[in-house]
Amino acid sequence: MTGVVHIHDAFFKAYLSESGPALDFLEAYLPVEIMKALDRNSLRLSNKSFVDESLKSLHSDLIYECKINGSDSYVYILLEHQSVPDKFMPFRLLKYAVGLWQEHFQKKGVLPQIYPVCVYNGKISPYPYSLQLQDCFESLLTKNIYFLSTLVDLTSIPDEVLSKQGKVSLFSLLLKHVYERDLVNFFLTLCESGLVFEQFLFKDPEGKRLFLLSTRYIFEAKNLSKAEGDQLMKNVQEAADQKQYRFSPSGYIEYYASKGWDKGLRAGRKEGIERGIERGIEKGIERGIEKGVEKAFQLMAQRMIQKGHSLAEIQEITELSLAELRSLKKKQN
Repeated sequence: MTGVVHIHDAFFKAYLSESGPALDFLEAYLPVEIMKALDRNSLRLSNKSFVDESLKSLHSDLIYECKINGSDSYVYILLEHQSVPDKFMPFRLLKYAVGLWQEHFQKKGVLPQIYPVCVYNGKISPYPYSLQLQDCFESLLTKNIYFLSTLVDLTSIPDEVLSKQGKVSLFSLLLKHVYERDLVNFFLTLCESGLVFEQFLFKDPEGKRLFLLSTRYIFEAKNLSKAEGDQLMKNVQEAADQKQYRFSPSGYIEYYASKGWDKGLRAGRKEGIERGIERGIEKGIERGIEKGVEKAFQLMAQRMIQKGHSLAEIQEITELSLAELRSLKKKQN
């Protein structure tokens, strides 16, 4: 279960680390008065993490910081992705908020505004718990305990609404439907409708990266075979041709391990022939998949280094070693 959840978390973090989808997401779910007050050009992803009293590291999935109305005052927007319902989510969000307040107060002597958001895409729908802090207590003498946070329950939002959220539409739709057996067909339906191509406009480098993340998420979440992956890309190409969009899957397949699969198949067959055992083929395939996935994570890490993310944050998302990340960073300098 942990590995599956990690796939969802990695997709969530990588996709919303891009400025375009991040702004579209905030536009869709933050109150109008907050969005009007934000200096959008100052929005940036923070790499903050904190240590609580028990010396356990606290990491929220994503924390954005942004100036307010052109002043030097900041608001922090804290996004937490959740695939499994958590009764004590308000308490968890409060701990992150306290860490942010403490760190900011120590540096600037003031307390910033914090807007916590929980994004849910679990199998249980709707989200079964309250996001009110007062509902976490066993018993209360008063109801006057307030820590407000927002729930974005993707499982309860109609597809028609999610499909009108700009660059974050496909992201939200995939997270909502990822547990369904026919996710691949659902994705192809979105391609045939034109939503995928209209959203990404493949001349845009950011659009190419988002498409890469989306297709790779499908590959990993559904554990598609090489043949299934090839067929998916062929169908996407046909949908693009029908809509008269320029699209070639060859530039994407290599990113999410097709080269690794091919190499693994060749190595596996050679080893199997030499040793005369079928297990050799299986080992070759396994190694190929691992090499392909590792290459995809290396490419993702390089882009995150270029965007100024901390090595600790990149390691959490890609699971590459710090030594390897330092080597990649050194090559870019």
